[in-house]
Amino acid sequence: MKNKLIMLALMGTMFSFSSCEKDMDTYDFSNSMPAYVEIKSKANIEVEEEKTASITFQSREFFQQDKTLKYEVTGAFTKSGTVTLARNTNSITLNLPVPANVVPAGQTSATATLTLVEADGLSVGRKGSDKEKVVLQITPKL
Repeated sequence: MKNKLIMLALMGTMFSFSSCEKDMDTYDFSNSMPAYVEIKSKANIEVEEEKTASITFQSREFFQQDKTLKYEVTGAFTKSGTVTLARNTNSITLNLPVPANVVPAGQTSATATLTLVEADGLSVGRKGSDKEKVVLQITPKL
């Protein structure tokens, strides 16, 4: 009787392990979203000449390595540069100084556009790089 119980226990164990041999779960990752970085707010930013505009870049993920983000400013003034999204953080704020005399004489404002150009191997924005822009409405220094 004891041998039969041992035999039944062994057979039960074998059946439970054999059910793990075949993985019946199938996962479709074809529609998964890649890791990306975007501009937090794409609303126009009003800033005076010789003041600083603050633009925040963010990701929905935290990364194990620093990520270098490249940006360009075109329009009333031009500038390009980089900011570093530090490891284990998901946002960084760029404090962008606006130069003097970018609003033409007699005008009430000028416009510049900041574009997130590259994100260190990450996708630029959820919807494509043409969506990661913010407009700076620049007013003359009073």
